Amino acid sequence: MKILNYYRELFPELVKLKGMISENERKFLFHYASKVFSGQGMIVDLGCWLGATTVSMALGLKAGGKLQKPGKKIYVYDLFKWNHVFNQHVVGTELENLYNDGDDFIGEYENNIKQFKNIIETRRDIISSGWHGENIEFLLIDAMKTPEVTKSILTEFYPFLMPNVSFVYHQDFDHYLTPWVHILIYLHRPYVKHIHDVPGAGGTVFKCIKFIPDEVLSVDFMSLTENDTDEAFKYCKRIAHKSKYSGIAAAHVMYYVLQNKFDKAFYVWSDYLWEGYKLNSDFIDVKNLLDKARNRK
Repeated sequence: MKILNYYRELFPELVKLKGMISENERKFLFHYASKVFSGQGMIVDLGCWLGATTVSMALGLKAGGKLQKPGKKIYVYDLFKWNHVFNQHVVGTELENLYNDGDDFIGEYENNIKQFKNIIETRRDIISSGWHGENIEFLLIDAMKTPEVTKSILTEFYPFLMPNVSFVYHQDFDHYLTPWVHILIYLHRPYVKHIHDVPGAGGTVFKCIKFIPDEVLSVDFMSLTENDTDEAFKYCKRIAHKSKYSGIAAAHVMYYVLQNKFDKAFYVWSDYLWEGYKLNSDFIDVKNLLDKARNRK
């Protein structure tokens, strides 16, 4: 009850945090940090942007009385370089029209997390920074934007997950531009158990139940057979809320586009439409990407 009351008191503050994450994600991260986090490992925030994820968890740690021991609790990674796609998320705020492509905004992030700076360590490039070898209890992933960064996350961070303790939160679970996320979720299913789909958000939560062998972490996730690929996306749909189906289906198409299997991509796209999927923005965008890729061939 104490934490619930604390959350209610903090709710306006959590809502005000600048960021792309939804209200339900903020609630989930706060709840995890306040009620579930045990302190057996570190919290790692891969892709923190302006700090809404970081502060939601820091506030949860405070509410749960988990800040008594000195030292860093949260490690955050971000390039802190502005991209024009961020502009739509800061309309009506003091950040509107403030930054251009490539501008450094780490000062804005540091200002947003200043009340918790003693428990947070900020790092930049994932590939060059890597991980320093401590156990990881919570791995928040919003940085698997390229295969190269994804490989670095798998080799640097995943080996430090603790069976029956660690959680992995994939924020891009319904994002069609990162189809390797769905492939990895399928490949890792014997080692991580799906436990919670965050409603009204793109993310979903897994718990580590076994160490993931190096040979599994090193699988070429962009070279799966068509049969394994189709099974991977079927699996992801089975564990997802129906609100995420469209994004997962578009990711299925995108995977074949990236493999240069354009005919297969078109057949998959068409099959989803026959199944009743609507021509929303994801399906239109992925079809445009398929057409462009075909024309470049």
